[in-house]
Amino acid sequence: MKAGEVVRWFWFWGPPLGWVLLMQVLTLRPSYHPGLDWLTRYDKLAHLVYFGAFGLMCYRAWRGAPGYAPVTAAWLAFSLTLLYGSADELKQFLQPHRHVEWGDWMANLAGASLSLLCPWWRPGGRKA
Repeated sequence: MKAGEVVRWFWFWGPPLGWVLLMQVLTLRPSYHPGLDWLTRYDKLAHLVYFGAFGLMCYRAWRGAPGYAPVTAAWLAFSLTLLYGSADELKQFLQPHRHVEWGDWMANLAGASLSLLCPWWRPGGRKA
């Protein structure tokens, strides 16, 4: 890989990898976070936003790679996001201080589904 290709790879894949690192650090803590009571009230929304953002970052990364059509990139982003969301719930199941809910997984699925809309979204509206 040439230096320019490495920079390009990190430009596109750095954000989703950083996002995963952030979540892994946050989920190593117990479920209850003093001072973050508001977050537990909006737990499902937090899952949807987190995995939705991850799916969008993955879509962007695959679109930045040569040879991936928009629909292909969307399905790859959806699949990776859903796989990551499932693995994250499994990891929480294996941790004694965490708990797993089907609602969390469904919120992960809803967030991942946002990446499937990417091929049809156009910034600034549709062009004629």
